[in-house]
This record gives sequence, structure tokens and C-alpha cells, in this order.
Amino acid sequence: MCSFRQAREAAILAYDSSFIDEDEFVLLYDMCHSKNPELPYQNYESFELDNIDEAECEVQFRFKKHEVPVLAGAMGVPGRFTCPQGTICDGMEALCMLLQRFRYPCRLTQWNDQLLSPRCLRRYAEAVARKGGALANCFGFIDGTVRAICRPGQMQRLVYNGHKRALALKFQALALPNGLIGNLFGPVEGRRHDSAMLVDSGLLTALEEHAFGDGQPMCVYGDPEYPLRIHLQAPYRNRPYITPHADGSLQQVNEHCSCCS
Repeated sequence: MCSFRQAREAAILAYDSSFIDEDEFVLLYDMCHSKNPELPYQNYESFELDNIDEAECEVQFRFKKHEVPVLAGAMGVPGRFTCPQGTICDGMEALCMLLQRFRYPCRLTQWNDQLLSPRCLRRYAEAVARKGGALANCFGFIDGTVRAICRPGQMQRLVYNGHKRALALKFQALALPNGLIGNLFGPVEGRRHDSAMLVDSGLLTALEEHAFGDGQPMCVYGDPEYPLRIHLQAPYRNRPYITPHADGSLQQVNEHCSCCS
């Protein structure tokens, strides 16, 4: 499929060759314009950290200008990167791109209105249901993840995770059916419980405010450690008053929900 620019060039060639008249050319040319503004990237100067003002550097990268080369040396950033498609990027430029990406407002901890709009939530829930999910309004899956770290010199007890038996930091992620992370919280100390991260992240409050599709509440699915709420569902627990027949049905529901997570 050709780009808008290629389509406009083809329209110009067709008009110049008298294959189309002036009215057809104007119509085709107007139709082949992207809604996004065309930026003249080819006219921009090459990136040079030395040409950036000290104040602008701190705003854009959250580091002072003299600190960026120190950071590059500490991280072992190579002189240049070769991307999979063949693009060559200077190492300092690549580091600055990463720093700019991590600065505010590029945060995954906030509610993403585009990624988590009511329309998208319905599409996610439909995708989960097509895979055999038992909940018709489930659009994502929440869980805590443990990432091992080197042994710190102090306060090792704070980062020790008893479940994994490792020194680690923890994150809370909301995974969507399209493979993207809808919400991310962390890092926190490794000993923090998943339910505690849920409270600290404020995600449950955000779900209560925004997680609706066509006026109906949408939910996420998590481990049994999470509390049961309208917008947060978990597997059925074993209860002594549940009959064997009902217990088998509930176990089947748990299996259907878990197979999609």
C-alpha cells in the first residue's frame, strides 16, 4: 500500500499526462492528505548535545548537560547503534532519546484515555471472551512481577522477596489482550505484597472512575490475593459450604479465566 505522498505524486503525474482533468486532480490531491502534520525532518539539524541549552537539557532529559556523558560512560553506551532496519544512531543521541521518553508526561502510571477508552475496553473484553474467558466484561489482567537485583549494601530485608527467595524489586502491571501494558506501577521494595501495591498505585480508584463501556462497569482479572470488587475480579475461593457439583462448575470458571491471562 502506497503512502499519501506517493499517492499525491501519482496524481500529479496522472494530471501532467492528461489522464485526469483538473477537477479530478484537485479531488484526489485533497483526499491524499494525512490528518497528521507534515514535519520537514530533512531540514532539521543533526542532534548535538553541545548545541542544547543547559536549562533545556535539564527539562528535556532530567539531567544536567555535563551529567549525560557521565551517565553514558557508567551505562557503557556504545559509540553508535545499528537498528534492525539499518538505521545508524549515535550513542549519545540514543541515550537522550531514552531519557526524553522517560520524562513527564510520558508515563504509563496514568490512565491512558486513548488506549483505555470505553470503545477500546469493549474491544478488549470481546477479545478475551473469544478466547474462552468466562467474564464478558473483563478487558485486562493485573499481576505483580518480581525483578531480581544485585545485593544492596544496606537494608537487604526491604528488598527480599520470600516467595521467589531473591533480592528484588516489584512492579504492578495491567496487561491488555493486544500485548500492551495499560498501566504500570513501581518499582517498590521486593517484600511488598501485591494487594499493598494495588492500594499504593491508585489503580482501583482509576478503574472506578474510568472503567466503563456503554455505561456498564468493566473489570480486570487478578490472582486470589486481590480483593473482590466490581472492577476487580479474582478466582473463586474454596469454601466449605459449596457443594461438590457447584465446586466443579466454579473450578471450570477459574480455568476459563486463567487460560486467557
